[in-house]
Amino acid sequence: MMMDVYVGKVRRAAIFMCVWLLIAGAASARGVSAGTKSWNRIVLREIAKTENGGGYSTVRQTSLYPQTSWTGMKRAWSYSRKNGISIRMELARPSFCSSASYMMLLKALSVWDEDAVIGKKAWIALRPYTVKGMKYKVQDDGVGCFGYANANGPGVAMLVKTIGAGKNIYIGGRKDYPSAAKWRKAWKKAKKGDFLKLFFNSAIGRDELGHQVIFMGTQKAYKDGVRDDLIYYWSSQQSTNGYGIACRHASEIRRAVLTKITNPEAFAEADVLLPPNRKNRWLGSLLRKNVSVKAMKRRIQ
Repeated sequence: MMMDVYVGKVRRAAIFMCVWLLIAGAASARGVSAGTKSWNRIVLREIAKTENGGGYSTVRQTSLYPQTSWTGMKRAWSYSRKNGISIRMELARPSFCSSASYMMLLKALSVWDEDAVIGKKAWIALRPYTVKGMKYKVQDDGVGCFGYANANGPGVAMLVKTIGAGKNIYIGGRKDYPSAAKWRKAWKKAKKGDFLKLFFNSAIGRDELGHQVIFMGTQKAYKDGVRDDLIYYWSSQQSTNGYGIACRHASEIRRAVLTKITNPEAFAEADVLLPPNRKNRWLGSLLRKNVSVKAMKRRIQ
């Protein structure tokens, strides 16, 4: 399971920028119907509508909250023949980074899918749910759609690639580019509302410090007199006590995998990953081992 990284306090100006980005995202999405099929705008609109906070928890048993993050995800998902799919983000609390990102993916899909392109069987496959016979009775890493998204390494990227719902772009650290300008240019490929896996150390897999988020923009900034832009994102983290926007200097991000959902209709085929029959053993193995950048790139591109 992916472990979230604590993001500390930022300067007052940075906090103001976080709020401004959220408002700007909501304004850009206001009045946009699901029928426009503008995926990123739908994501931004649903983020703006989701109340911040709600608690942060990665444990599968807790006395701090009325329920675990896993129970909240299960309660937030419902499907009926009459009304179709319903994703209630207010019930998916507390949360952690991959649960927040994944439930926002489902919420955006439910809004986008006004023509019921995604059928009941696919929605069942997309639901985070218990699997009989497992130690904690929840999806293991690499098992089913959420098992992909919750895995170490490029889980969301591999989910999107496997289903054919979009494309992935690798973004390296500063040392991976011949100039700072080309490094900043790489980040310009990201669009507000894209999904993003951040790596804060050099490891990919067992020893990684990773954070699954949704990209919310950048701000020109300096650190110790050197240009070092701020990367803003929405997710669940300790610093926001659950849902909310946080940021990091670009230099603090060792690498990232950017996932652009360009074909949301492909999630109609999500039942190909219906667990427990389908498991990606490579993703599951990242709980026990680290892998190289080259090995990760082969899986996502």
